[in-house]
Amino acid sequence: MEAYKDFIEENGAKSSKEFTIDDEGNVAVKDKSQEIIAGMITSITVKTTKRNELMAFITVEDFVGSVEVIVFPKVYSMCRGAICEDNKVFVKGKVSLESEESAKLIADTIIPFDGISSDIWIKIDNKDIYKQHESAIINLITNNPGADTVIVYLEKEKAKKVFPRNQGMKINSNIEKTLKDLFGNENVVVKKKKL
Repeated sequence: MEAYKDFIEENGAKSSKEFTIDDEGNVAVKDKSQEIIAGMITSITVKTTKRNELMAFITVEDFVGSVEVIVFPKVYSMCRGAICEDNKVFVKGKVSLESEESAKLIADTIIPFDGISSDIWIKIDNKDIYKQHESAIINLITNNPGADTVIVYLEKEKAKKVFPRNQGMKINSNIEKTLKDLFGNENVVVKKKKL
């Protein structure tokens, strides 16, 4: 989890400490406010409702504690694949605050950390050099389709080329290494998008 600390902060996730009752009986988050938490799912309890639909109660643990998350049937059916023990997730939802209890979060959506796409920035000196490497970039995209956006920045021209969504790539450490070998470590940056 420590490796994700900056990524979690950039996305405005609240700490579990803000959901916990302090010594004076107060909780930092406000009832019915929309919040984001991030952490690892440490427990899951699936229940069947009176309407014979599945819902879940999950515990999401961060660096300092945990938050109970209530996942009603509609959200459970949409996010079921993300609800697995040890899965690292963001949970967006509404705070539920009962007197003398820690706050809970009613999930609106659950997004695995690896479900958030990235921007892949490639800085190239000029258009001529780009043209020499264009087919290599396109081959990497074609052979590794995904949702990550490829952006080429031409330094001399001060221009950028954003590849369209249908030419997205799925970045991994091997592809990143290939790009860095082609263009130099300092010229390739992979940045996770915000929620």
